[in-house]
This record gives sequence, structure tokens and C-alpha cells, in this order.
Amino acid sequence: MRFMERVVSAIRYHKRWYLLEAAAVLVFLLASLALWTLRQATSDMHQGFLARLRLLTPSGAQAGPVAAAVNNSYAAVDQHFAIAWLILVAAALLLSLTFGWWSAHRRRSESEAYLMLGKRPWAIAGQYVTESLLTFAAACLLTLLLVLLVGAQANRLLHDQASAALSAELGRRISTSSLTQSMQTLFSHKLIEFAGPGLFFPGPPDASHLLFPLAGTLPTILGGALALAVGAGLAAYLQLSQLRRRLLRSQALVRDHQS
Repeated sequence: MRFMERVVSAIRYHKRWYLLEAAAVLVFLLASLALWTLRQATSDMHQGFLARLRLLTPSGAQAGPVAAAVNNSYAAVDQHFAIAWLILVAAALLLSLTFGWWSAHRRRSESEAYLMLGKRPWAIAGQYVTESLLTFAAACLLTLLLVLLVGAQANRLLHDQASAALSAELGRRISTSSLTQSMQTLFSHKLIEFAGPGLFFPGPPDASHLLFPLAGTLPTILGGALALAVGAGLAAYLQLSQLRRRLLRSQALVRDHQS
């Protein structure tokens, strides 16, 4: 109970800095959800393309190189989004390390008091990490509220962005003439012709019935919480260990002087 009282009191006392941390966490959460939703949109469109391709060419013999180019485009774009998410998590870890080190440095007087009371560096670092995780939880609640308000619109916008990225990637892999020729081959035995990009990049599924229309909630929370805990905890522990060694040396010098 006293532990949580100290945590809450510290958050109140350092509220400006924790508000800044909450804003950074909010940016991370929204960016992570956006990247995972882009990956989900890419996966949905890929499945829709494969279903339409099987309908048009049950044997797959008429698909030609265009189908391979489209599949490779989907794989490349998904890989780009996955790498972007890993970079985002790495940036969050680096930012957490920086903020944790700076925060522990600013709280040296408080840390010295804890150390002189006999607390171990890992115990003090645990308190600082708990403060950051409570801030993270508050940012998660705010993110949930924002997604509930504008999630459906954001889902459609992100689907359009994924479709544009796929179109650009496909344009780099195959020429317009090859694409037109393949379309003619695919529809040579059909009574109707499918025009436009919808064959390769189907529209988004209806997300209006979903309570949380953005994807990647679990990896976003786990990745963010882990990056925050590791970064803040490691920085605080290193800073506290250094401070503890200085205190021990100072106490040893005092004892030598008195003797």
C-alpha cells in the first residue's frame, strides 16, 4: 500500500514530465495501431485478390507473371510495414532509455534519500518503472477513447493508403502494357470484363460493426509496455547503481577521516 502511495505521489509531484511521457506514449500507440492496421488491410486485400484469381482461373494457368508480381507486391509492402513497426519499437526503447536516465538524474536527491534508508537500487528503479507504466496505462485509455470516436474513418483512410502503396509497388514491378495484356487474357473466356484496380486491390471489408476497428492492439500494448519498462528500468538502475557507489565511497571517506 505504501509503495503505491509513493508511486501516485511521485506522479503528482512530477506531473509535467509524466504528461510529456504520456504524450509520447500516445503518439507511439497511434502510430503502432496505424502500422498494424495497414498490415491487416494489406492481408485482407491479398486474400481478396487470391479469391478472385481462383474464381477467374481455377487452374491458375492463365494467371501469368502478373499474379506473381501482385503477390510479390503484397509481400514487399507488408514487409515494409513490419520493418517500420520494428523501427518504431526501437525508437520507443531509445526514447524510454533517454527519458529514464534524465528522470533518474533529476531525482538524485530523492534517490539518495531512498538509498540512505537502505533501499536497493532495483527496488527504487521498480518504483520509477511502475510510475511510467501507470502513465502508459492512462495513455492507453485515452487511445481507446480516440479509436472509438474516429476508428472507422481511420480504418478507411489507412486502407486507401495501403492500396496506394500496393499500386506504387506493383507499378515498379510490371509495366502497364503487361498488366493490360494479362487482364485481357484473364477475361478472354468471360462474358464480362473487370476494369480498374479492384481486381488486384479489393475494397475494405465492412468495419462499421467492429467495436475496435484498428488492428494490432495486443502487440502494440505489449511492445510499448516492454520497451518502456526495459528502457526506463535499465536507465534508472544504472543511474541508481552509480549514485549508490558514490554514496558508499563518500561514507568510506568520512569514516577514514573520523578514524
